[in-house]
Amino acid sequence: MIGASGEGIHIRDLREQPSWVLNESWVRAEGVISFAGHPLIFHGHNYGVLGVFFREYICVDVFRLIRQFADHSAAAL
Repeated sequence: MIGASGEGIHIRDLREQPSWVLNESWVRAEGVISFAGHPLIFHGHNYGVLGVFFREYICVDVFRLIRQFADHSAAAL
């Protein structure tokens, strides 16, 4: 969905949006709470997706930092 839309996704609490969880037992076992994902786009080309799982809540500022990291990663590719 992230790669197809070209838009990032921020899920602060995966427990409140279980439809985004493919493997609930892994999420519980790892203590994952949040997810952030951004497309890796450079000069109009989509190179993939950077997805990050966190064991703490992701705030908006961290979500933006992950966007910057995704932009730099896409440029490096």
